[in-house]
Amino acid sequence: MSERDELILEIERAKKRMEWKMAFTEPGRMIREKPATISIYSVPFSAVLFITGFLNLQPDFLDDLGIICALIAIAPVGIAYHLYERRRRRMEKGFIEFMRDLVDVTSAGMTLAESLVAISRREYGALTEEVRRMARMISWGLPFNDVMQRFAERTNSMLIKRTVSLIIQANISGGEFQEAIKMASKDATEMKILEEERRGNMLMYTIIVYIAFFVFLFVIFVLAKMFLPEFAEASASEIPSMGYSVASLSSEEITRIFFHSSIIQGFISGLIAGKMGEGGAYLGIKHSVILVLVSYLLFTFFL
Repeated sequence: MSERDELILEIERAKKRMEWKMAFTEPGRMIREKPATISIYSVPFSAVLFITGFLNLQPDFLDDLGIICALIAIAPVGIAYHLYERRRRRMEKGFIEFMRDLVDVTSAGMTLAESLVAISRREYGALTEEVRRMARMISWGLPFNDVMQRFAERTNSMLIKRTVSLIIQANISGGEFQEAIKMASKDATEMKILEEERRGNMLMYTIIVYIAFFVFLFVIFVLAKMFLPEFAEASASEIPSMGYSVASLSSEEITRIFFHSSIIQGFISGLIAGKMGEGGAYLGIKHSVILVLVSYLLFTFFL
């Protein structure tokens, strides 16, 4: 391994150590940047709660304990990812406005760095603080390209990264960069419009997943309320010609099987809803929490 490779590897290790340190010293910031960080807190807490309950509760309550602890572990992660995704969309919306203003100011003859500082006093919603942060970095003497590159990495948005790459290339090439900035702004606007249209179209798939799951719960509810009592009576009788009971499972055992099936179905359906409707299974964690909670409440209070 060359010295350069060893240096890069050491830098990566230092970044990971810093991230772990920040997870405890600046948890709010780390959760905003990496939502999965919140699992460092939620998973151990739910594990301690489960162990405590396991040692003190009766076996009949283990199902309830397991589901409650699982929800405590994953619900914060789902909420964190939901807030992260909402913030990303708002930042991209503000970035579109930022690009339009950048095009207008550069058209007046200012450089990109001067234009950014000039428009930093305007409001861009969730992006306002980032724009002002970039303006401060430029006023401290940092190169425009480095400032924009760091900004793109902080936002972790593919749309912003793509557009910032075009801006940096236009700035490096020099000359009449205004036309390149206009094209980058137009490209970002079109990408955002296409993404919003896709989200609107895919919302129907999320609704279909919810409908399918509630139909599944309705069928289980009808079976448990109307079919299982009759089934239990039949299971008590023997069929002489066959020599065995109609069913070897009690109605409570069958209901418990239905309960476990609905919990598993709810969790998986939620992930599918997130993948199909929002583009990522991790964005379906909140759907999983909702569906699992509905299943749990149905079986706890109505069955």
